[in-house]
Amino acid sequence: MIQEDLIRQVVQRFKDYPTTTLTQFTNWLNTLKWYEGATIRFFMYRTAIGLAQYHGITLADYTENVIFIQVRNWLSTTEWIKIERVIFNK
Repeated sequence: MIQEDLIRQVVQRFKDYPTTTLTQFTNWLNTLKWYEGATIRFFMYRTAIGLAQYHGITLADYTENVIFIQVRNWLSTTEWIKIERVIFNK
């Protein structure tokens, strides 16, 4: 599935570059096709919602940058086996 491959690419990018800033991430998204960028943005949104629901991360009153950093940190530090289970239901 193309979307799954794209999401894996994003996760791997965070693992390879765990200090990626929101500006760097946005610049990278701008190099992709519009629908790929939209898919990744939705993935980041859903991951933030999931982290808030199941891992106690608060989303209220935070900026986009703070939420991005929380999602990035979770993706970059979480083992692939857990990401497979949580994100891809495997």
